[in-house]
Amino acid sequence: MQAITPDAHGVAVLLLTAVALFLFTRDRLPLETSSLIVLIILVAGFQFFPYERNGVPLGPVDFFAGFGNEALVTICALMMVGKALETTGALQPLAIIVGRAWSTRPVLALLVTLIAAAVLSAFMNNTPIVVLLMPILVSVSLRVKFPVSGVMLPMGLGTIIGGLSGPAIKPVALRKVWEVARSVDVPIIGIGGITSVDDVLDFLCVGASAVQVGTTHYRKPDAIPRLAGELRERLAEVGRRDVRSVIGSVKAG
Repeated sequence: MQAITPDAHGVAVLLLTAVALFLFTRDRLPLETSSLIVLIILVAGFQFFPYERNGVPLGPVDFFAGFGNEALVTICALMMVGKALETTGALQPLAIIVGRAWSTRPVLALLVTLIAAAVLSAFMNNTPIVVLLMPILVSVSLRVKFPVSGVMLPMGLGTIIGGLSGPAIKPVALRKVWEVARSVDVPIIGIGGITSVDDVLDFLCVGASAVQVGTTHYRKPDAIPRLAGELRERLAEVGRRDVRSVIGSVKAG
């Protein structure tokens, strides 16, 4: 397969991502302002420097269409629930307990909070955990004069590290790869629950051009060379000389 390198637009977006992360760590700059700045730069950049894929330009409408995505709507709804819990005082008893711990031993309290978030994220989606903890931690941070970014960024990382992964998410991952492969004409990397050569073939057949092996490394550090060897053997058994011959071989219906 031909190597794919980022073009000028790709590099610019990566740099903008770094700028966004920097802005989000600035406590003096409201998060809403940082988000608006990033959005303006993104839209204006692609407006003055158009990007085309297969002759079709990517315009501002395509960026704003993402705000109607059901996943984002769900996250916004959860944010509203979190704010409601804070406003009604439903989480006040827990906030008081957490506040006392942060007042006496902030470092230990932060560590316990991160461990709790990581453990919980192994059994449920990361988003509701962050949404429920966010109003508590922000309130406590302001009360004890601890940088909000110093709490929220580590918590986000903690939920990612302890997040739900492995074979449990493979059915969802396969479905999404299949949907994306039929919507865009770009190479796709499949990830989620890949532990055997059968899993690799499943992702390739629904449209992935490559796969990423993650969780299984905890049990089998040599997973990648082992799976690569088994894939070559399996392809030889069925008379396939090139892995590209199986990519996207599963059709609808």
